[in-house]
Amino acid sequence: MKKIVITGMGAVTPVGIGVEDYWNNIIAGKSGIDTIKSFDPSELAVRFAGEINNFVPTDYLQGPGAQDRPLYAVRLHRRRGSPQAERRDR
Repeated sequence: MKKIVITGMGAVTPVGIGVEDYWNNIIAGKSGIDTIKSFDPSELAVRFAGEINNFVPTDYLQGPGAQDRPLYAVRLHRRRGSPQAERRDR
């Protein structure tokens, strides 16, 4: 069996962006569930979701052409959490 060591944490969630915001909102009893605002859900049976708000991907992408790369939102959220985890470990 391989051993795994967790060296840091990052959070990009409907409840908060960043471990501190996420934790404080959880402790305060805040919910990340709300009516869907990122698209028109009128044809769906469910109109509530846990959307990630106030996340600006271009604030976290680096390198030449980073602003022009079409990345899916899920990849951007994953990439946002990783650098944050690295910073907390230092």
